[in-house]
Amino acid sequence: MKWISVTDNLPKINDVVLVYDKDIEDVATGYISEFIGDRCVWIIDYGQSISDEVTHWMPLPEPPNEE
Repeated sequence: MKWISVTDNLPKINDVVLVYDKDIEDVATGYISEFIGDRCVWIIDYGQSISDEVTHWMPLPEPPNEE
């Protein structure tokens, strides 16, 4: 999978994805909870983040197949 720039495309509201936060320079899981004007509010596993901090995202991988 490749990282998707938030300037190119955004996930649907409430879809949990991997995100890259430039302020803490780390990857986490998160989702967009709402839009405020032209900005989105991300809820990330360590708290709330405004759209300027999240620069890229990608879908979560499929879970392992337990056989």
